[in-house]
Amino acid sequence: MLNIRVMSGKDEKYYSNIDRIIQTYAIGGVTFFKGTPTEQILLTQRFQDKAKVPLMIALDAETGVAMRLDSVIALPDMMQIGATGDAMHAFVAGRIAGEQCHRLGVHLNYAPVADVNTNPANPVIGQRAFGEDALLVAKMAGAYLDGLHRSRVLGCLKHFPGHGDAESDSHYTLPVIKTDSAKIYNQHLFPFYENISNADAIMTGHLFVPALDTTIKLPASLSPVIVSEILRARMGFRGLIITDAMDMKGAGKATYPGELEVQAVKAGNDIILLPQNPEEAIWAILRAVDSGQITLQEIDEHCKRILAFKYTVGLWEKPALSKQNLLTDLNKQEYGTSIKNIYQDAITVCGDTTLIPYRPVKHPRLAVISVFQPNLTLQEYSWLMADATYFNLLKPDDSTELNQLLDTLNYFDLALIALHIPSKFQSKDYGLNAQNKAACNLLINKLPNITIILGNGYASGNFTFPSQKSAQVFAWQNNSLATEAALRVIFGERGASGRLPATVGPKLSMGEGFKLEARPILIFSEPSEAGVNPDKLAMVDQIAMEGIQKGAYPGCQVLLARNGKIFYYKAFGMQDAAGTTPVSKTDLYDIASVTKVAATTLAIMRLYEEGKLNDETPMKEILPQLHNHRLRNSHLADILRHQAGLYPWLPFYKKTLTNGEPSSVYYSKQFQPGFEIPVAQNLYLRNDYIDSIISTIDQTRVRAKGNFVYSDFGFILLKFGIERITHQPFPEYLEENFYRPMGLASMRFNPLENIQLKRIAPTSIDTEFRKQLIRGYVHDPAAAMLGGVSGHAGLFSHALDLARIMQMLLWEGKYNGIQFFKTETIKHFTSYGPHPEKNRRGLGFDKPPIQPIPEGMVCKAASPRSFGHSGFTGTYVWADPDSGLIFVFLSNRVHPNEDNKIINQLNIRTRIHQAAYEAIEN
Repeated sequence: MLNIRVMSGKDEKYYSNIDRIIQTYAIGGVTFFKGTPTEQILLTQRFQDKAKVPLMIALDAETGVAMRLDSVIALPDMMQIGATGDAMHAFVAGRIAGEQCHRLGVHLNYAPVADVNTNPANPVIGQRAFGEDALLVAKMAGAYLDGLHRSRVLGCLKHFPGHGDAESDSHYTLPVIKTDSAKIYNQHLFPFYENISNADAIMTGHLFVPALDTTIKLPASLSPVIVSEILRARMGFRGLIITDAMDMKGAGKATYPGELEVQAVKAGNDIILLPQNPEEAIWAILRAVDSGQITLQEIDEHCKRILAFKYTVGLWEKPALSKQNLLTDLNKQEYGTSIKNIYQDAITVCGDTTLIPYRPVKHPRLAVISVFQPNLTLQEYSWLMADATYFNLLKPDDSTELNQLLDTLNYFDLALIALHIPSKFQSKDYGLNAQNKAACNLLINKLPNITIILGNGYASGNFTFPSQKSAQVFAWQNNSLATEAALRVIFGERGASGRLPATVGPKLSMGEGFKLEARPILIFSEPSEAGVNPDKLAMVDQIAMEGIQKGAYPGCQVLLARNGKIFYYKAFGMQDAAGTTPVSKTDLYDIASVTKVAATTLAIMRLYEEGKLNDETPMKEILPQLHNHRLRNSHLADILRHQAGLYPWLPFYKKTLTNGEPSSVYYSKQFQPGFEIPVAQNLYLRNDYIDSIISTIDQTRVRAKGNFVYSDFGFILLKFGIERITHQPFPEYLEENFYRPMGLASMRFNPLENIQLKRIAPTSIDTEFRKQLIRGYVHDPAAAMLGGVSGHAGLFSHALDLARIMQMLLWEGKYNGIQFFKTETIKHFTSYGPHPEKNRRGLGFDKPPIQPIPEGMVCKAASPRSFGHSGFTGTYVWADPDSGLIFVFLSNRVHPNEDNKIINQLNIRTRIHQAAYEAIEN
């Protein structure tokens, strides 16, 4: 009948004593606490070998075995599961906890919590409960039990007759439940009633409940009225009745050793959990039998009931446990996916939902603030999804730090605030003091905000949220999974359906929570959700790393998406050859000629749809100042297909050098009137030289049209033509019509204007022109001399923003709920021209050759309908309407030397692309 405490990490003397107790007293089981999975397996096998009758092994694993053991993924809290409102999530959580227990040789899990947490100030239950609604708790507890049973593990409802209205912690004292009997029966006992026939065990709580038993200071766990009369007789419970831990202060103080355990048996409990002194308890119970206080018949009934359940879990023979693949078995990939799904569905949004999802058109200046601790997930995700500025407020009660931030926020339109609740315990006031509560309230009332509560939802009652222009997002945990789940809702990647399972604040009542729909944008997913075999993606890792190891580039970003789902997004290597800074997914790369499709072609497509341009539009109508007869009469389609006979490129900078150095006639080392075009750090070009570049192109001989000759000239000129037609600067037109409405976070010319240098990968060390390492300035010399803004090069981006553009094109011109292009426009621009055997190019876009070229720039699996572009700096984008596959590769292969051709010699980009196709299932 006794189940004793066993701790891992003890010495042999400790375990020898446990051996002795097992062999001498034939105890019924052990309950493990803090330790490692491997050590618990070994100890379980050891103790089972010592036992005459197999032991019932138990664990308090409400959130899975990670609640007690290290190296194991943790399940969500029960209130987090309650927020989903979905009993299937409770079932899955129970099944996972059960499978983990079963793998460790654990037969009984002291879960689920069936308490109805009606008291927000409850210091010990709180988020351990599914909520404060009895119906919800009953439904969720029953589903959790079903999950445990599916895994062949016993479940235990706790803490009878209900710990949810306690004001103190039974670990330290005896809580008094002041609730009247009607409320106890109708509310707190309801989950137990509803699951009485499904529960294997019920744990009795150390609670003084005068409405049920008026015996002064008698815990429910030791009350014959509550245990035997109410639970066993009236409610008809036939399973195991287990005391809460007898070494808790709430059990009371014994006048002699073993007294409390005797009272527990007399009350009707089958299992005496964690007696203070097992040996004294056994002798005290034996004396009680000898004196007639307890009958042998009662002992027999308890033992038979325990043995019956031991038989149920297969303990007619001693189990054999294996250490092999133990951690893998406890951390199955499917567990991680299921846990993520619960986290996502638990996200609960209250307050002003006009702020969610975040809309950059409405609030272009976004401040992201992490309070109490740094949050790399928050920083990275916000930089991926928005043009955001990140701040840490680590000590909100530091007035200097707080006031500096508050002043800075005057520049911003919206704040995204992550409140990391310092402690999950109500008894510690969630780690908050009066000063930092006041500081947080100043922050959330400074300007319109979206506030994520990361941690115990009840802590939100300490904050005063504005009634308007403030949205609260409850994430229920303080970890990266919770952060990510909340951000997915905030940025529209996922919808929200969570409801508050309990009242957590004065204006935040049970049942609140808005249902929000996801936006039609690219989302992050598991490979399996995109129809991709995750095991085959190891080849992508291998090829990307091969390029680094063989010197093709210092680092890179690789993104793969299919059917609107990003199933692979990784950063490899270092930003530079020095190897000081690892590449991040939020870093910006100079995308070189990919600018042609990510900027110029998009603008041309829009003007084409508006009837301002067509395939036959001559350049003289686009840019009337041109004088070259052939150039003036070149048609737009020929320019876009690189078959207008234009010269490939010219080193315009050479005419501006004297003795190999930038001439003072053309350059100044500081910004000054007349020298306002930044081409590199501390190097400014004369303003009028842009006209000289256009004039040089105009004067360059144009050959006969029809043959493919890749040229930058046409795209350089088109940028000026677009500005003339739209009456807007090129970057402004793109930002207004495409980048901001699509929610692009990083794509821009001249990134140093608002991006930190450390986030920009360097390109080459320019030894011919600018005489310095190029970082944050465009690598292409012509684009640099054009002010960093050109139609052929100049854009910087991370991989995700490029993927968004390609996804918009695959989604027939629609993204983020906005129709950017007509379907027929995209088809027209991404299709082959009239003579694909001579020129494979579409309008602006590259295409696969009609006859595949060995070791070419397009992989053999790409369909004829696919399209994309590459860039000189080591970049590549490609989209395939047939497979739904998008591939983005960004690198700085030109660093430190642009003559490095290894990336092409190894065929890195094409091989990764092919590997991605081969990973697609079916």
